[in-house]
Amino acid sequence: MVTTIGHLMQHCSASLTSLSLNGCAQLNESALSLLQNAKLMSSLSLNSVPLHDNSLTLLASAFKERLRTLHMGYCGAITDRGLAALVGYCRNLTDLNLYGCTGLSRHALSYLRLCPLLEVADISRIHSLDDGSIAEWVLPTSDLQAQQNMVQQLIQQSPGCGPPGGASSPAGRPASHPDLNAALPQIFAAQSQSSDVLGRSSAATRLRSVSLDSCARVSSLGLKVLLEQCPSLTFLNAFGVSNLSLLALQSLCRIAQARRSPLRQLQIGGGGGHALHARDVDALRKEFPQIAL
Repeated sequence: MVTTIGHLMQHCSASLTSLSLNGCAQLNESALSLLQNAKLMSSLSLNSVPLHDNSLTLLASAFKERLRTLHMGYCGAITDRGLAALVGYCRNLTDLNLYGCTGLSRHALSYLRLCPLLEVADISRIHSLDDGSIAEWVLPTSDLQAQQNMVQQLIQQSPGCGPPGGASSPAGRPASHPDLNAALPQIFAAQSQSSDVLGRSSAATRLRSVSLDSCARVSSLGLKVLLEQCPSLTFLNAFGVSNLSLLALQSLCRIAQARRSPLRQLQIGGGGGHALHARDVDALRKEFPQIAL
């Protein structure tokens, strides 16, 4: 695989802007490191490849603000440390797929606050996520600079996750690291007390598509926060989200209606013991014809 990627970079690195390597199981750290030579790369798809924090940090530091689309679904070795490095370098991401990245903690979404241009986020099958995760991501915060400084500090202090050339873990094995998120609840609690303009603005105003498929610990409360704080949301996949009763869904749809939200599609079902009858779904469709259910 190193030879193949090497040939690709030799002949196409000067003009390559988009690349899909989905399912390339032999794509090791050495091969991934060669991708940093693609200086114009803006879209990269690495679903189901053996991607680790160190490789992600290396790529992010090479592409920086140029990278707009990154898909790394089912890259289960990625942790909060790798995600912190990604958003620390790539602030202009508009499309991020973290489907099945089970190595991420319940606090991981807080780092996405550093990507103000994010429009499409697939965070399905990250089983640690809950309502608090959604709140940490999209609720207003008074001091984004403090959050940015914290992420940079984590990148620098975490073993094996510094800038290129720093210490690294053996290939194929994620490095051990401390709990990077221990202080987050206190940080957000302190920031929520502010009443300035930044404190009243949402951290995810451009989001238009969010997928939470099979995030069973998220409930209607988390969805309520999303609808209230994301005025551009047009698509919400809530399949497998718990506690989606008819009453809860009516409440969510009314929030969208009252706020004149552009929400056009709400995917529901598989709610862990809270399955709706067909007649309930039909009733919702009649009451809220502007939303496809």
